[in-house]
Amino acid sequence: MPLLNEQVRGQLRSMLADLRQDVELRLHPGPEGEASDVMRQLVEELAEVSRRLVPVAVPEAPVVEPGHDDGSPLEGPILTLAAAGEATSGVRFLGMTVGLEFGALVESVRAVSSGDPGLAPSSLEQLGRLTRPVHLQVFTTPT
Repeated sequence: MPLLNEQVRGQLRSMLADLRQDVELRLHPGPEGEASDVMRQLVEELAEVSRRLVPVAVPEAPVVEPGHDDGSPLEGPILTLAAAGEATSGVRFLGMTVGLEFGALVESVRAVSSGDPGLAPSSLEQLGRLTRPVHLQVFTTPT
Protein backbone atom coordinates (compact mmCIF):
# COMPACT_ATOMS: atom_id res chain seq x y z
CA MET A 1 0.00 0.00 0.00
CA PRO A 2 1.52 3.36 -1.03
CA LEU A 3 2.34 5.96 1.60
CA LEU A 4 1.79 8.85 -0.86
CA ASN A 5 -1.58 8.97 -2.60
CA GLU A 6 -1.96 10.31 -6.15
CA GLN A 7 -3.03 13.76 -4.97
CA VAL A 8 0.10 14.12 -2.81
CA ARG A 9 2.28 12.73 -5.60
CA GLY A 10 0.87 15.37 -7.96
CA GLN A 11 1.59 18.14 -5.46
CA LEU A 12 5.12 16.83 -4.99
CA ARG A 13 5.71 16.67 -8.76
CA SER A 14 4.81 20.36 -8.93
CA MET A 15 6.93 21.30 -5.91
CA LEU A 16 9.95 19.36 -7.12
CA ALA A 17 9.69 20.13 -10.84
CA ASP A 18 12.29 22.90 -10.70
CA LEU A 19 15.03 21.06 -8.81
CA ARG A 20 18.35 22.30 -10.23
CA GLN A 21 20.52 19.30 -9.41
CA ASP A 22 20.14 15.75 -8.20
CA VAL A 23 19.72 15.20 -4.48
CA GLU A 24 20.79 11.95 -2.89
CA LEU A 25 18.43 10.62 -0.25
CA ARG A 26 20.93 8.64 1.83
CA LEU A 27 19.06 6.27 4.11
CA HIS A 28 20.56 4.29 6.93
CA PRO A 29 17.49 2.27 7.92
CA GLY A 30 18.68 1.38 11.40
CA PRO A 31 17.39 -1.73 13.14
CA GLU A 32 14.89 -3.75 11.15
CA GLY A 33 11.34 -2.89 12.05
CA GLU A 34 8.35 -0.77 11.10
CA ALA A 35 10.24 2.54 11.15
CA SER A 36 12.95 1.29 8.79
CA ASP A 37 10.35 -0.25 6.45
CA VAL A 38 8.36 2.99 6.33
CA MET A 39 11.44 5.08 5.58
CA ARG A 40 12.64 2.72 2.82
CA GLN A 41 9.22 2.90 1.21
CA LEU A 42 9.03 6.70 1.56
CA VAL A 43 12.45 7.18 -0.06
CA GLU A 44 11.48 4.88 -2.93
CA GLU A 45 8.18 6.70 -3.47
CA LEU A 46 9.88 10.10 -3.46
CA ALA A 47 12.35 8.85 -6.08
CA GLU A 48 9.37 7.80 -8.23
CA VAL A 49 7.99 11.35 -8.09
CA SER A 50 11.16 13.11 -9.30
CA ARG A 51 14.05 11.78 -11.37
CA ARG A 52 16.23 14.30 -9.48
CA LEU A 53 15.84 12.33 -6.23
CA VAL A 54 18.31 9.48 -5.97
CA PRO A 55 17.86 6.88 -3.22
CA VAL A 56 21.13 5.66 -1.71
CA ALA A 57 21.31 2.84 0.83
CA VAL A 58 23.81 3.56 3.60
CA PRO A 59 24.78 0.45 5.57
CA GLU A 60 26.62 2.27 8.38
CA ALA A 61 25.10 4.92 10.62
CA PRO A 62 26.48 8.40 9.89
CA VAL A 63 29.22 9.60 12.22
CA VAL A 64 28.10 11.98 14.93
CA GLU A 65 29.79 15.37 14.75
CA PRO A 66 33.14 15.58 16.58
CA GLY A 67 32.74 16.67 20.16
CA HIS A 68 29.14 15.45 20.39
CA ASP A 69 29.61 11.71 20.47
CA ASP A 70 28.86 10.14 23.83
CA GLY A 71 29.91 6.73 22.53
CA SER A 72 26.40 5.44 21.89
CA PRO A 73 25.43 4.70 18.30
CA LEU A 74 22.56 6.53 16.65
CA GLU A 75 19.54 4.27 16.29
CA GLY A 76 16.51 4.22 14.09
CA PRO A 77 16.26 5.40 10.51
CA ILE A 78 18.62 8.23 9.59
CA LEU A 79 18.09 10.14 6.36
CA THR A 80 20.74 12.54 5.15
CA LEU A 81 20.53 14.75 2.08
CA ALA A 82 23.35 15.76 -0.24
CA ALA A 83 23.67 17.21 -3.71
CA ALA A 84 24.91 14.45 -6.00
CA GLY A 85 28.66 14.11 -5.72
CA GLU A 86 28.88 16.14 -2.50
CA ALA A 87 30.00 14.66 0.81
CA THR A 88 27.13 16.18 2.79
CA SER A 89 24.71 19.08 3.01
CA GLY A 90 24.63 18.92 6.79
CA VAL A 91 20.90 18.12 6.67
CA ARG A 92 19.95 15.02 8.63
CA PHE A 93 16.65 13.62 9.81
CA LEU A 94 16.52 11.13 12.68
CA GLY A 95 13.51 8.86 12.82
CA MET A 96 10.58 8.79 10.44
CA THR A 97 10.00 11.93 8.37
CA VAL A 98 6.25 11.61 8.23
CA GLY A 99 3.60 14.00 9.46
CA LEU A 100 4.89 17.50 10.14
CA GLU A 101 8.48 16.50 9.42
CA PHE A 102 7.56 15.59 5.83
CA GLY A 103 7.12 19.25 4.88
CA ALA A 104 10.55 20.03 6.34
CA LEU A 105 12.00 17.17 4.27
CA VAL A 106 10.50 18.51 1.03
CA GLU A 107 11.74 22.05 1.70
CA SER A 108 15.18 20.70 2.63
CA VAL A 109 15.36 18.78 -0.65
CA ARG A 110 14.53 22.00 -2.54
CA ALA A 111 17.21 23.94 -0.63
CA VAL A 112 19.89 21.29 -1.16
CA SER A 113 19.08 21.10 -4.87
CA SER A 114 19.27 24.87 -5.33
CA GLY A 115 22.44 25.29 -3.28
CA ASP A 116 20.76 28.33 -1.72
CA PRO A 117 20.14 28.09 2.02
CA GLY A 118 17.61 30.94 1.81
CA LEU A 119 19.50 33.19 4.22
CA ALA A 120 19.84 36.93 4.00
CA PRO A 121 23.23 38.24 2.83
CA SER A 122 23.86 39.71 6.29
CA SER A 123 23.30 36.28 7.88
CA LEU A 124 25.67 34.64 5.39
CA GLU A 125 28.27 37.32 6.18
CA GLN A 126 27.99 36.67 9.93
CA LEU A 127 28.24 32.92 9.39
CA GLY A 128 31.35 33.51 7.29
CA ARG A 129 33.02 35.03 10.34
CA LEU A 130 32.75 31.84 12.39
CA THR A 131 36.16 30.53 13.33
CA ARG A 132 35.19 27.15 14.78
CA PRO A 133 32.45 24.58 14.15
CA VAL A 134 29.03 25.26 15.62
CA HIS A 135 26.61 22.44 16.34
CA LEU A 136 22.95 23.31 15.67
CA GLN A 137 19.97 21.03 16.05
CA VAL A 138 16.38 21.76 15.09
CA PHE A 139 13.65 19.65 16.61
CA THR A 140 10.09 19.62 15.30
CA THR A 141 7.13 18.34 17.22
CA PRO A 142 3.42 18.47 16.60
CA THR A 143 1.66 21.16 18.62
